[in-house]
Amino acid sequence: MACRGVHFAITAEDVQKLCALSDEDDRVSFVLDDIEEKWEATWVFETDKAWDAIHRALGDGTLDLSQTQFPLGHAIFGGDIVVGREDYYVILNSPAQAIDIGIALRAITREELHKRYMTIPEAAYDMPLSAEDFEYTWNWFEGLGDFFVRAGEAGRSVIFTVDQ
Repeated sequence: MACRGVHFAITAEDVQKLCALSDEDDRVSFVLDDIEEKWEATWVFETDKAWDAIHRALGDGTLDLSQTQFPLGHAIFGGDIVVGREDYYVILNSPAQAIDIGIALRAITREELHKRYMTIPEAAYDMPLSAEDFEYTWNWFEGLGDFFVRAGEAGRSVIFTVDQ
């Protein structure tokens, strides 16, 4: 598995179908076979492997899902856990939440994200904090706020997916 994070802005119909599935394996199949297969470029935002640093920088420095404060902590792992397996996650935020998350993300400047990035406990992070890693993180972060706002304003929920 690649450990790459992707956000999808999905329709109310897709949310209904996804949440109606009672089996987690069926939910994973629906995301992979229906939502990812469509790959509507307008409604996709990739964070590649930078999702890890983004989540840590916007939160308490950890990947602890119980420590996600709204709105910033919901950009990656905050929200309703639709799939929470060791090897695959799907996290859901409503259109209204997406707007609030997006507005909060838009307020994060490069300097602010760098300041937050530098507070990540290096011992718990898989690599050294560095200028190169921060650039990588910033490049995948930039535009995420606009994506959330655009999704919410279009009445779409946002799911974050990552395989591990």
